[in-house]
Amino acid sequence: MTAPKKAKGAKSLSQAAFKLYQKDWKKDLTVSFTFLLVAAMILALGYLAAWSLFLTIPLILIPFLFAIQMSISSYKGGAPLSNRVFFHFFGLYFNPNEPFFGVYRVWLAFLKAFLTFWLLLFGIGLSFSGIGNATWPEFSEALKHFTSLVDSGSAQEVVDYLNGSMPLLLFQKVVMLSSLLPASYFFVHSVSVCTLNPYVRMSLAGAPARVANSIFAGGFRSVRHSLYKEYYKALYLGVILLVVGLGAGVTLGSLLTLAPEQIYILALAGAALTLAFYLPYFFNVIELLATRYEKSFADYSIHLAEQTLSQMKQEHTVSPEEAKKYEQELADAKKGKAPKDDDDDSDSSD
Repeated sequence: MTAPKKAKGAKSLSQAAFKLYQKDWKKDLTVSFTFLLVAAMILALGYLAAWSLFLTIPLILIPFLFAIQMSISSYKGGAPLSNRVFFHFFGLYFNPNEPFFGVYRVWLAFLKAFLTFWLLLFGIGLSFSGIGNATWPEFSEALKHFTSLVDSGSAQEVVDYLNGSMPLLLFQKVVMLSSLLPASYFFVHSVSVCTLNPYVRMSLAGAPARVANSIFAGGFRSVRHSLYKEYYKALYLGVILLVVGLGAGVTLGSLLTLAPEQIYILALAGAALTLAFYLPYFFNVIELLATRYEKSFADYSIHLAEQTLSQMKQEHTVSPEEAKKYEQELADAKKGKAPKDDDDDSDSSD
């Protein structure tokens, strides 16, 4: 894939990314409107059936974002923007034989967000109920009546009371949203950091996904402090837009007295609306960051290969001839040379 042309006269990462945004603003707007359309369809379905988000986000929205990222990288490098190219990238995300399979590490991000949600749910729930019992008589009475219904009433009576008690409805909304929103932010952050991974994968052509992910994770740890500093310096506006979008959706849903899951959908809709036109700039920053830290990830890859070779030699799982060959390839890699093809010698002798 062709790298984007470096913006001339840019003094910082954000300036360089913005110049790239200006250069192809019509294509960027097309991408943003397309994202809004897809997000609207996913969230409309989620509003009707909240459980559908567990399918549509990982199977439609995330691959769609990957296709957007690769398309932006492609047309910033001079290639045309077309539906054929876009859906080619969309398909690559699902192909286990391609280097981009599992590139965003979505299930790991989801697992971390899921654990964050439950920890917050229990922590905030216990805190709210403890404070409410001590300072809010109406809540204390409602909770006692709810407990008695659970012990002696029917399931329908429990549900009816839960949906009709204002103190308990407020409890549900506060606890649920105070747990969901931070967990969602954590999920978005985890995936956004992994948008660096496709560029690492491209430099490791042929490496298995597990090895490539190990190199990405280890390389990221080695430069985390400096990379995060540049990341947030260039993308702080995106964090603000995300928080504003989520907050606007929660505020609107609360004013409309909607159920917690419907308020959450509106919060996601608000975030999609505020971030849609920011996405091309975001992906410009990510690719520029990947280029800036390319050597750091390459150095970690070499370091990991040296450790693996050393372990293989200690365990005698590699012959002396193979070890010597691998050592030479590592030495060439450190000098920036491409590895020699095994067939070169035979071709030259023909």
